[in-house]
Amino acid sequence: MPFDPARLLAHKDALGLSAQQVAQLNALENDAKPGMTAAVRQIKTERAAIAAGLNAAAPDTVQLKRRYEALQTAAGKAHWARVSASLKARAVLTEEQRGKVRGWADLRDGRWHSKGR
Repeated sequence: MPFDPARLLAHKDALGLSAQQVAQLNALENDAKPGMTAAVRQIKTERAAIAAGLNAAAPDTVQLKRRYEALQTAAGKAHWARVSASLKARAVLTEEQRGKVRGWADLRDGRWHSKGR
């Protein structure tokens, strides 16, 4: 995500971020971490349970479905945490800074598509 707070902080000099913007982006990144950590932990737990269930002599499809749905829920929470942080981070930037980030994203997407991927 182009407006991920960590990504913006990595390019703070190129973006010309002010000290206040850096502080706000650090706060957004720190606020998102607990939710992301919990979601990733849940994803790992569910993946391990699904793998074990699939390797069972007689897989319990009802239990596997529950685990798969829990995995999807956790993945959705992780993704939403990233999207939410990115939307808030975008609002911290000036219009000029947002334009730079969009330009980098467009350039990256152009290279990606030109390689036939």
